Amino acid sequence: MVKIHITGPEREQILKIIKGPIYLGIPTTLGDKVNHYSATALMETRVCFIGLDSFKDFIASNSDFAYEIITELCKNELGHFDHCVNQVQKQSQGRIAEALCFFAEDIFDEPNFSLPLSRQEFGDLTGNSRESVSRILANLNSDGVISLNGKNIHILDMERLKNIRKNG
Repeated sequence: MVKIHITGPEREQILKIIKGPIYLGIPTTLGDKVNHYSATALMETRVCFIGLDSFKDFIASNSDFAYEIITELCKNELGHFDHCVNQVQKQSQGRIAEALCFFAEDIFDEPNFSLPLSRQEFGDLTGNSRESVSRILANLNSDGVISLNGKNIHILDMERLKNIRKNG
């Protein structure tokens, strides 16, 4: 599991959390060759580096691989569009519910998980302050939507959480 992040003028912004297998650095490889973001492993991770010339040769000689790369770039762009809309149009509680559903459904594939981020990092991911994250998680806990014990989260009522995510 890796966090993709950029440090802005005021704070870090976590762009996304991803789990493997995945290709990292494609925009830099095929773009302007300057890393505009950082990738930080959140748990033990295996990484394979492919040299630029080998990567380009493989794309040129293997249409299935080229198609896979294009598909990945398209999925990333569509995900970025969704993230932008969520950040602008949802309230804090909806953005946090969105992130909790994402961790449960896309990262861990279960409703019980240990959040791999600090409260500050979770705020950086969802566009909230650390204090807002703590308050909203505590409210979701007291409302019986989640059970919260430190970083351990158990989603008790996924339907309510999805409703908060949808209407956030």
